[in-house]
Order: sequence, then structure tokens, then C-alpha cells
Amino acid sequence: MKKSVYALCLGILFLLFTNVASSQAAETILRSYSLSDYGILQFQVPADWSDEVSQPRDRPEPTISFKPKRGKPFNVMVTPHWPPGKGMSPPGDAALRGRVQKRAEEIKSGAVEDRINIRKLEGTSATGYYFSATDRAPEEGGYRYMTQGIARAGNVLMHFTILANDDREAAVSAGLAMVGSAACKESEGRKDAGASRQAVQIGKRDGQYVLTAPPGRIVLSFPQNGLMPDKSAGGGGGTDNPGYFYFDGGDSGIILSGWFEPAGAFEDREKYFATIRNKLSNLGPVLVENITTRKIGFWDVMTYSMFPKAKPEWVQFNLRASCVREDTWIDLHISSSISRDKLIAFLKSVGIETKQQ
Repeated sequence: MKKSVYALCLGILFLLFTNVASSQAAETILRSYSLSDYGILQFQVPADWSDEVSQPRDRPEPTISFKPKRGKPFNVMVTPHWPPGKGMSPPGDAALRGRVQKRAEEIKSGAVEDRINIRKLEGTSATGYYFSATDRAPEEGGYRYMTQGIARAGNVLMHFTILANDDREAAVSAGLAMVGSAACKESEGRKDAGASRQAVQIGKRDGQYVLTAPPGRIVLSFPQNGLMPDKSAGGGGGTDNPGYFYFDGGDSGIILSGWFEPAGAFEDREKYFATIRNKLSNLGPVLVENITTRKIGFWDVMTYSMFPKAKPEWVQFNLRASCVREDTWIDLHISSSISRDKLIAFLKSVGIETKQQ
């Protein structure tokens, strides 16, 4: 009899604790985040997490950071990217997996694991790919374990990173569940807006892209080399400019964006460089080093490298280039995680000509 009563008590306690744990695991709240005039992105976020939105001054995409209000620290960061309007959609499933695979290969040299596996994320409303890795030499006070990937909710891509230490399983599980819960509500007024503002005309000729921005007279050309037009960076700030363009190089490792502006909008070389320096001084947890300026052909050029303070080995090389030809000012931003030389070589392949009247 005593054994039966004891077993019954254990069963009741088990059910009680199971119910408490399930209740805590399921305790989420719906939180919404603005995607400029594109719409809103919503997540089911654990109720005991805090959030912080960082908004760069010269780009529309916010970075949303989630941390626990108490307990062992971890950090879940999500940066959404969205298309400019009707008729454009993000890369397909295979392309997303390829991007995540490329990122895993980039960080492999600093990881403990000999092999980094790419895993599928199947959320309640978002899907994607991710990998997990262990930092071989984490910074003092930093995080040892990282999970990183790309997920898609509708036409919105989310680049996400989960950083944790000893409690990584719980943090990763909760972080992936939150990312997988993402849903985008597109603004009705935005759906057709992108097409009306997309003034840059993109054509192809002899293995090159050819860009024009009416009513200007300048034609910009550069090798295709795996680059794909992807205006997912649009939707606010300078990227709302009808002269804006964006190309993602995928496996080539190059990302190119830029603007066509009236020649009168350009003041002078030194003010151009000073404006960039000012923006680079307000990047919070990102460090900027090796800033140099030079002349390359007809371009005024600034190169610099960027990396997170907590992960200095994850370097992104950047090149800004500006020139005024005829009635047009061209401002380029080229970035790569491979090398600065790759950026310079690409810039030298860019051609400028005047349209025939």
C-alpha cells in the first residue's frame, strides 16, 4: 500500500513539474518590428527575453537583439532583409543553403569542429538553414558557441546568429523556435511601390551587367561573375533612392551596391570621405580598421575592414568608390569577406560610358 501511495505521489509530482516546464516553455508573447515602409516582422518571443533594436543610419535593415532578462547570458541576433516591391522575391532554397554553407566554410578555420554540418530549419512559419560551431579561442568574457543561418518568412530573409556558453542547447533551441515563428505582414501601400521607384534599368551585354538610370547619360557596366540583382536591401533611407542598385555575388564573395545621383549632389572628395568616416564611427559593437584613401583610375576610393568586437577573425573588407562623369555622380559600395585585393580588382573591371543620344 505504501509503495502504491509513494508511486502515486511521484506520478503527481512528475505531472506537476512537467506541466510547469511545459507552461514555461510555451510562455511566449507576440512582438512586432518595423521593416520601414515594407511592413512588420513578428516573432513569438519567450516572455522572459528582452529585446533591443539597432538601426544603422545609412541602411534600412535593423538588427534585433534578444537576451534573457535573468539567468545565464546568451544573445540571439536577427537582421531582416526585404525586397523593394511587387514581383521580386528572395533567393530560392538551394541558394540559401549555399550561402549558409559558404559562411560555415569561412569560419571553419577558427572552429573546434573538423566538420560543420548544415541543418534544415523547419519552423512554424519560417524555414531556412543553419550551422553550429565552437570557437577555438573565444575572447575573454565572450561566447564560445555560435549557431548561424538564414531563414525565410514570406519574402523576408532573416540572417540570424545565436551566441551562448554552457547552456547552449536551451538557448539554441529557443532561438531557432523564435526565428522559425517569424511572420511578415506586408504593408498594402508598399506592395506596388517598389516597382514605381525602380528607376535603375539593368541589362546584360557580352557577359556583363549594364546599368542606366534615366534621365542621366551615364552607363555603368561590370562582369556578371555570379552577381545577381537583389534589391532586398531596399526600403528606407538612402536605399529608397530611385538610383539605388544592389547585387549579391553568392559564391563569388562579392556584394555590390550603389547609387546614381545628379552630379550637383557631389560636393568634393574630402567631404565624401568625411561623411563615410562619420558613419563608420557610429557602428556600436563593430570595429573599423585600416581606413585608407587613394585614387584608382577615375575613382576616389576608401578601403576599410570591419569586424565584431567579440569576433575579430570575422573580417569584412569594404571599398567605397565615387566619381562624377557628365551629369551623374556614381557612388559604389563593394564588400567581401575574402580580401581587399579582390575588391580593388573588381573595381578596376567596372566600366563607365556615355549613352548615345
